[in-house]
Amino acid sequence: MALKYVSYQCTVCRKTKDSVEDPYRTIPNICSITPGCLGKLLFVSEKSQADVLSPTSKLIGTQSTNPENVVALKKEETVSLSTSNFGSLAIAILWPSGQTAVPAVKLKLTQRKAYEIKYQQYIFRTTALTSGISSSTKDISGKFLRFDTNAIQQKRVNILVNGVEKPIGSQPNEVTLTPNTVTFNNPIPASSTVSVIVYSEASTIERTLFFDLNSVKMNTDISFGSWANIGKAALRPQNTGEIWYIYSCTFLSDISYSTKSKIDALLNTSDDSVIFSESELSNVRFLLANSPYSHVDRIYNFTVDADKLNDDYSITSSSSGFIQLSVPKEMATEFYPPIEIINSRGDYISSDDYSNIIQTTTLEKNIVSKKIIGPI
Repeated sequence: MALKYVSYQCTVCRKTKDSVEDPYRTIPNICSITPGCLGKLLFVSEKSQADVLSPTSKLIGTQSTNPENVVALKKEETVSLSTSNFGSLAIAILWPSGQTAVPAVKLKLTQRKAYEIKYQQYIFRTTALTSGISSSTKDISGKFLRFDTNAIQQKRVNILVNGVEKPIGSQPNEVTLTPNTVTFNNPIPASSTVSVIVYSEASTIERTLFFDLNSVKMNTDISFGSWANIGKAALRPQNTGEIWYIYSCTFLSDISYSTKSKIDALLNTSDDSVIFSESELSNVRFLLANSPYSHVDRIYNFTVDADKLNDDYSITSSSSGFIQLSVPKEMATEFYPPIEIINSRGDYISSDDYSNIIQTTTLEKNIVSKKIIGPI
């Protein structure tokens, strides 16, 4: 069978790595080029054995960050979650039947730290079927494996087998950690390379965004966002009975610049009780708007579902100025018919500033010219 040589590029350090791919080798999924880098390896090209042996081909291995050697990744298209120039956010919550909307909620997020974290790395190569590595085993540089209970509890220990990260847990393909010991729930074969990385501090930190129910906060100032003067909306035709309550967040100072985050849960601000856990976020949606974020700039036919943002650190923060959050464009969900603002029951806080009335439907010409962020 002919070998294939695949090039990957890291999403963080931007260095490239060539790897031989066949049925016996695992495919790497996180950066193993720059020590301590938390980036992911993305496929960029593929070469045949003949290409690699060509006199004009570059050597297989890790490439430098020289412009001539770096494969430029296509810039990812994103959608802004901001509904004002100050980074305000708006979410719509569908409360379960019989449950009353609470006046304030908070989103709990996990944010990756933006700076480099000191670490200790141990590399082992197995010579036989191996079920674990303990403190009595020296790595290839002669070091004994060392990490304590705190490192385990703070999730500061990463295990890679042949370049692929192994989750911590009880499933067959996962690993179990006890102080100074790594146990493979399924033994790994001989000639495997095991890398144990112990960080000096956690690579992530918990962050919180506070949201107030619009009808309680009574924000009518446009600086609080395009949706700030609306209390309720129908994200489905009104006759379905699905009425979504709108909440606004106007202060994002807890979020750091140039970081990536994911959503862990929605909590009640008053008592920290969990309203929706990480796997129950389908009843929470981010409402969107276009710049310059007036009331007429609301987006009615797309939202971003919170349950798409609970893994993979998809939320990116801006690098300067007021914190603005964005997500990959494919995270946006199209709605048809568009969102309806409910005014027949007096559920808005103040009338829109352009026509002095609340739009209950979105005219097709407005959708085409103002509200589309993707194809219908």
